[in-house]
Amino acid sequence: MPDHIFLADPHPIGENDTLISYFSKYKNMRIEGHISQVKEQEDFFRKLVVDEFSKYENVKAMEVGFNAGHSALIILESHPNVELTSFDIGEFKSAFIGSWFLKNKYPNRFKIVWGDSKTTIPEIPDSERYDFIFIDGGHDHLTAMKDLKNCKRLTHENTLVVMDDTIYFDGPRYSWEVAKKEGWIVEIGTKDFNHREIGGKGMSWGRYIL
Repeated sequence: MPDHIFLADPHPIGENDTLISYFSKYKNMRIEGHISQVKEQEDFFRKLVVDEFSKYENVKAMEVGFNAGHSALIILESHPNVELTSFDIGEFKSAFIGSWFLKNKYPNRFKIVWGDSKTTIPEIPDSERYDFIFIDGGHDHLTAMKDLKNCKRLTHENTLVVMDDTIYFDGPRYSWEVAKKEGWIVEIGTKDFNHREIGGKGMSWGRYIL
């Protein structure tokens, strides 16, 4: 599902364009909630990623729920040798615009897989292993649990998994708590950024028990 099919006439990407400035070229663009809405969370996530990536010479990262690309951009900026594969259902035009921008900015380090993550992630070969996984996909109970479970086989003992919205949203919160209770996730930390005026912001991170 190539991006250009959904962007029949994409705006040119300027040399100095940022993701934000590129989005401004598209009028009335709907962008769902994202990690850069709250600067405290954006800064915290960036530091978490940079610190984790500093352990590696080369990093393989995976993201479930690309949305408009804000978290993907942070991941790509955090290490010169990180390769990111994002998964997104492709519900909003902003996802195609953001992925078009990142593919042009990071042509050899970023790719995206379109479709329902409950189907696309199980199709990844068992031989694949990721050093970092960020899960911010569907927030219903079924999708959040499936995403968290389906990523487990793609990890090694040091893989860091971060799940967004584990405090204020039932699906991610329930899934993360079940994983801890059942003993296949060990939590390292949880951070509440509050901001209930936009539904609340928070995330948790840890490692799978293999």
